[in-house]
Amino acid sequence: MSKRLLTLFFAAIFCVCLLAACGTNSNEPVEETSDLVFSDVKVECSNRDGFFGGRYANFTVTGSVTNKSGSPVNEDNMPKLITAGDGGEEIKADLSQDKLLDGETCDISYEHEFDITHDALPTLSFSCKLSTEGLEDAEKELNSGLGEVADGYASKDAEREAEKKAAEEKEQQEKEAAEQAKKAIEDCKGKTADEGLKAAKDANYSASFEDKDGVDVTDDVEDASNKSDVHKAKITEVEVTNFLGDYVTFTLDYEDPEAKKAREEEAKAKEEAEAKAKEEAEAEAKRKEEESKVLTVDNCEDLAKLLGVSDQGDPFIGEFAEKYDGRKIEFDAIVLDAQSHNGANKRLDILLMPGDGARGPYLKFEDVNAGYDMHWNGNRPDNITADLKLHCVAEVVKYNDNQQILFLDPVETSVR
Repeated sequence: MSKRLLTLFFAAIFCVCLLAACGTNSNEPVEETSDLVFSDVKVECSNRDGFFGGRYANFTVTGSVTNKSGSPVNEDNMPKLITAGDGGEEIKADLSQDKLLDGETCDISYEHEFDITHDALPTLSFSCKLSTEGLEDAEKELNSGLGEVADGYASKDAEREAEKKAAEEKEQQEKEAAEQAKKAIEDCKGKTADEGLKAAKDANYSASFEDKDGVDVTDDVEDASNKSDVHKAKITEVEVTNFLGDYVTFTLDYEDPEAKKAREEEAKAKEEAEAKAKEEAEAEAKRKEEESKVLTVDNCEDLAKLLGVSDQGDPFIGEFAEKYDGRKIEFDAIVLDAQSHNGANKRLDILLMPGDGARGPYLKFEDVNAGYDMHWNGNRPDNITADLKLHCVAEVVKYNDNQQILFLDPVETSVR
């Protein structure tokens, strides 16, 4: 960059020489440098943001050109200001396009932009009076100023480089510190909850603690006055999260007392409920088993008593019917009578007595078909008539105390 500045400023000096050689007075051409006077020559450097990015510097050369008599140079013979651009190309500014100041002086001005750095620089400027007599001094002054500009750029470059290096070092230090902090957190596995809390605070992590059942016990760990064993509980798991902040969740080999009590009570209640349900299920199964079991004189004293009553109006018959409603009973019987049910051809009312008819209640199959309703086991008799001896399994239906008859539904019937 300094080389470009040197090129530009030396080009400016060269332009001054050209102007001195090419200037004219108001009537005839001026051929010698001594015929021109250059005054208020000024070189300025400033910077700005580029439209498509980058930083740009603006260089401006200004000054006044007159002849020795103080009159401005002839406008028609205005010289060209020639300097070099940042790419080395020739740049021309037609002085004839500049404004003449009331016939006294002519401002020589040129501005060029080129990319110098990616960072802004302060405006740098200096100026001097130029004349043919003081040209060497002016050149020396310009060179001196150019050196100051170059030194300023070099200093700024060094500052920027130092700042960049410092920023990179700081970023690296922060990265290493973050990695060390994360490692310190991860190394907490096997340590106590208090040690984990300290490591999290040292690493500037937000910490939460859970017991082995997932119950949040962070408040207990952070409360130094808490006297439970939570502070000494071992860390079994460490989960680090770096999303929108640094967080760590510690899982402890610990059970919160209240939560433990609640779980024990819940487990006990569940156990009792399961035991009760099991007991009820067993009772129901037993009841169903009992209900499905066929009652005989061997396994049911009440049936033996029923079949042995001597009075068909005995109240025990009704009690038995109510107690064993829907149950199946097995017994021997004899047909006392078989009549058509309400005149139907194939429907019968069959009156029975237990055993061979010596004693017992009246039993009756009402409105049954002599075939399939009787559920014959073995040979079916041709006719159902009085004195037919049967072996029956039947379901208790009801007892009619007015008729003194116990009604049954046949389940299985065989001839004995």
